Amino acid sequence: MKTFLLVATLLVAATSPLLAQPALEIIGGTTKDWGIVKQVTKPLTAQIALKNIGTKELVIASVTPSCGCTTAPIEQSRLAPGASTHVNITLNLNPTAVGQQIKTITIASNDAAKPTQVFTLKAEIMRSLQPSANFIALPSTRAGRQVSSSIRLKNTTVTPMKITEIIASDGLKPRRKAPFVIAPQSDTEFAIDLRPDAKSSGYFHSQILIKTDNADQPTLPLNVYGDIKPATKAAK
Repeated sequence: MKTFLLVATLLVAATSPLLAQPALEIIGGTTKDWGIVKQVTKPLTAQIALKNIGTKELVIASVTPSCGCTTAPIEQSRLAPGASTHVNITLNLNPTAVGQQIKTITIASNDAAKPTQVFTLKAEIMRSLQPSANFIALPSTRAGRQVSSSIRLKNTTVTPMKITEIIASDGLKPRRKAPFVIAPQSDTEFAIDLRPDAKSSGYFHSQILIKTDNADQPTLPLNVYGDIKPATKAAK
């Protein structure tokens, strides 16, 4: 009997190092959902907790966001069994972003069972003044020729919204002049024209700033993109 117990003890001692493994757990799940966000003037922030639920030191090799708009520094990269740390997330949304936004953070560690784990960030951008697109795309044109494009602007609130001022530059001309009012839960067309001068050519980028009387969204910036080809002799 003593011999059996001695052998069993030796076997346990010999195999226990093989069973010791680090294990990463993301406390609270693998998704952070901010839900509906009406103001995007400030970055969205969150903190997630990581814990080593294994029996060997956990080494977190990297925490990698899917885009440059997200930062995710980790407080501590080496965790003893039972220890935890935090990742501090900052999501800088594009000022013109609308609709569902999904970003990810990939966490790589020496957890043999799950060497990489993905944490998902979600937010639904619902502005008081909601554009139908993130930007205005101009059709390709030639220098000296007018080109036009439009999107729709929706008042998502339950009260009338006044457009108090429209600021445009670089030759952009909104067809509708401020001030004007958009009824509650209604939308209106917002059209612009551009006639690049005869010497213009190449990539075009500018921005239009729409000002409102809405406290939740006093301004709405809209990027405008296009491609201008050199003028031809036939261009008028």
